[in-house]
Amino acid sequence: MEFVCPKCKVPLGGKDKFVCSKCASVYPVKEKIPDFLDSKSWTTAIHTFLFDTLSLIYENNLYEYNFKLWCGMSVPKRDVLRKMIRKEISQDARNIIDIAGGSGTLSRHLASDASDVYCIDYSMGMLRSGQKHSKAPNMHFIRSMAETLPFAKQSFDGAIIGYSFYLFKKPEIVLREVSRVLKPGAPLAIATFFKGDGGYLKYRLGIWHAKRKGINVYTLAQTRAMVSKAGFDEIDTDIYGSFVLLSARKKKDK
Repeated sequence: MEFVCPKCKVPLGGKDKFVCSKCASVYPVKEKIPDFLDSKSWTTAIHTFLFDTLSLIYENNLYEYNFKLWCGMSVPKRDVLRKMIRKEISQDARNIIDIAGGSGTLSRHLASDASDVYCIDYSMGMLRSGQKHSKAPNMHFIRSMAETLPFAKQSFDGAIIGYSFYLFKKPEIVLREVSRVLKPGAPLAIATFFKGDGGYLKYRLGIWHAKRKGINVYTLAQTRAMVSKAGFDEIDTDIYGSFVLLSARKKKDK
């Protein structure tokens, strides 16, 4: 897979580091993880610290109960959700991208001799955890913002956004960027919270508390509209209380 400059979208040269021939930006490789994180804001620094810390317990099965608390007891366990995502992403998919995928907990099972998975996250702690836990071949971890992916257009055969959609400040920008790097007709699977009828999020206090924690809780209609506007159709949903697995496909060229 060829990397491009997140700013200019120009192909990058290099191995131990990547250099843009247009804007002269330099992107290092740290611990075998290409680092395309360009934002230096305090907000990004704080969020990175929080998720680096969270990476210490993220792989623990007890973390799953956090979602049951917020969304209801019907939320699928990770192993079940992985199988559901596998049904959405074709076995023939050669290149798959996991957006803000943390340690790749929902995408590692998709990597194989025939399929490369690229897990994108801005937390180096999460990516290191993914390297530690991943035994699958062709599993790649890359540090990048979801809004500025370091890949050329139409590079991927499938995409996943799991456990992270509600953290994006501007999800419509992320969805447009995902659409850019997907091939026409390629599937997208999103596992996220929404304003549903299960768990803490079915109450106004839960919604208020989520917003206080920096969690954006959209209605299902709002989520579907954002996905559609970004260039996807064939939108379908599997609902579990206040949790949804949304599937869609990038519109094919006419």
